[in-house]
Amino acid sequence: MRPAADIKAASALTVNNIEAAVRLCMAGMGISYIPDFAVREPLAAGQLKEVLPGDCIKQGYFSALWPASRYLSPRIRCFVDFLAESGLSL
Repeated sequence: MRPAADIKAASALTVNNIEAAVRLCMAGMGISYIPDFAVREPLAAGQLKEVLPGDCIKQGYFSALWPASRYLSPRIRCFVDFLAESGLSL
């Protein structure tokens, strides 16, 4: 792995939506840092190619937030239990 470096690149287009970033990359409009779950299928189909493999940090934090209430919805409880069992740090 190479030492970390700050890279400043000019951007002609900025998006705040994963799907838009994927579609723009697939259209050849540039590169993007996108979570692996969002590009698994396009990578497998050869529609996208990983650049700088091994150089991106693949860890982060996931937070589950819900409104405070005396009784937790069974759906929320089930979802939070699923997240906890999947090994994510909440």
